[in-house]
Amino acid sequence: MAYLKLKPIWINEQLKYGLCLFSCSPVKTSGNLRVYFKGERCYKEYSTQFKKWEWGDTEKLSPREREFIMLEIQGMNRQEQADTMIVVKDTISNIKKKIFGKLKMNNRIQAVVYSLNHRLLFISKPFKTKKTSIGKSNYNN
Repeated sequence: MAYLKLKPIWINEQLKYGLCLFSCSPVKTSGNLRVYFKGERCYKEYSTQFKKWEWGDTEKLSPREREFIMLEIQGMNRQEQADTMIVVKDTISNIKKKIFGKLKMNNRIQAVVYSLNHRLLFISKPFKTKKTSIGKSNYNN
């Protein structure tokens, strides 16, 4: 599958351009359209099945899992990761399995790409929604 990302270019607090980036996507189903909000972990996702936008919150990685992904990005092998994180190699394998299960990915490269594309490595305020009577969500800060 292909992953298209529209990167907004802001000048003086106004949207001036949109830069389209293309890469491979680890998600194996089509119809994934997400809009992320600046500085938040929330997004709106379009459901092609129900033909409507729905609020979502990104998957949460633990600090250890984020550290593992960052070490993967740096190209460290399992032993180097274990030395850096001050754990044994088996712990690295367990962290990797937890990440794969959480993100529904099959390998390290997919997990890294998914984490970067879905803003899982950055700590920000958690998203809170309040459902209204007609099923829409409102921001609560």
